[in-house]
Amino acid sequence: MYQFISSAFAQDCGGNWQKYKDFCYLASSKTKTWHDARKECAKEQADLMIVTDADQTEWLRQWLTTFGGQYWMGLHDISGEGNFEWVDGSTPTSNGFINWYPGEPNDSGGSEDCAEFWPSHNGQWNDDTCTKANDMRYVCQRSIDTTILCDHDNGWITFADKCYYFKDSWLKSWASAETWCAGQGANLVSVNTKEEQIFLNDLQIIFQQKYWIGFSDKYAPAAGQYEWSDGSSSTDFVNWAAGQPDNSNYNNGGNCARVLNTATNGEWSTEKCGNTNYFVCERDQGTCPVGWRIHQGQCYQLNANNRKTWTDAKHYCDVQGAYMVTIVSDAENQWVTSLLPELAGVGITDLYIGISDVVTDGKFQWSQGSSVSYTNWNPNMPKDTAGQDDCGNMYTGDASGRWDTVGCYQLQAFICEIQAGRPVSPVPPDFGSGRCETRWDLFGDYCYYISLNH
Repeated sequence: MYQFISSAFAQDCGGNWQKYKDFCYLASSKTKTWHDARKECAKEQADLMIVTDADQTEWLRQWLTTFGGQYWMGLHDISGEGNFEWVDGSTPTSNGFINWYPGEPNDSGGSEDCAEFWPSHNGQWNDDTCTKANDMRYVCQRSIDTTILCDHDNGWITFADKCYYFKDSWLKSWASAETWCAGQGANLVSVNTKEEQIFLNDLQIIFQQKYWIGFSDKYAPAAGQYEWSDGSSSTDFVNWAAGQPDNSNYNNGGNCARVLNTATNGEWSTEKCGNTNYFVCERDQGTCPVGWRIHQGQCYQLNANNRKTWTDAKHYCDVQGAYMVTIVSDAENQWVTSLLPELAGVGITDLYIGISDVVTDGKFQWSQGSSVSYTNWNPNMPKDTAGQDDCGNMYTGDASGRWDTVGCYQLQAFICEIQAGRPVSPVPPDFGSGRCETRWDLFGDYCYYISLNH
């Protein structure tokens, strides 16, 4: 589908996204016009990047120089010649940072209304024709707090309020395909509108394969009584090809619907359900794995009977692709506080949260690296104990949800967090606890010491 340039993995951003401060960035290796680049970013719940200061410029320059080329950014004067604005409505002047290459912008030919970032020229800017695609890559940017509705990093695609996955690497019978989708928290696709069919037609153009859909009479009481595998009853929209459905296989394993790769408008035809095809799975956006709780686009795993030290708890969350709970607003803190009586009811008095000073003594930060913009400390907190790691804690009997610091090596309950729609890795059966010495930080199976000395 779309190719993006690999970069260092950032736990908050995922996949090939690169984290800088409170934003995530994705550099494309594909070339697009400025408007098409915006459309591709929108598919990733992002927009073209906005550059607001010299430090960000230098970070982008170093990163993008590795890949070469020039990159569209979200700056344009489409609304009025010379009145450049960013895609969020701000302007270089209002942001206090302007970085044009000498002699630019010059509106050469009277048609240069979109701006590009030149890594090879110290990250300076140039105006160019918005319809230019040759050699024009682009960088998408989104907030680190963006709720990921579909697992884009693993091939799921957003349309309307659903997520779709085209499995084009594995031929399966209809029932086996439905089982595979169910393992992803999904079903074989139910096509309920003309717009959804058009979307699937576009996917088929990309993948060039025939595929199962979730329509069949396999489990129906009579031949020709077709139903969707997800249990939905809507048949307001059907798209049978001429002469279809052919109900001849009902007594031979059932009739299941597929879309051939020779179909011109995604027309459906039947096939024996035991035959094999590729397939498309569909699931709701923003879903959480079994056992996790959803709130405002985030998934939370409450570990009450699995008490650990703070470093072991961090390790446990890490191996699942998650992180210890990071509380970024009063609303989120109130929601976490609402869970405390449940813990108190089973005799648990304390709960670790993901803030600590284990990286730098006396400097409190969240375990996954995001900045601390919201706190709810008790008076005289946080407490920095010299020569000792201090970790965030909530007392389950405190209805105000205030935070304290405690030692990091006592066994307590904890919460893991991940954005809804992101995949959660199973905890290995041989998972062991990890523990590092004071001043060392645990990540995965290794301990790291970060020196701040030059």
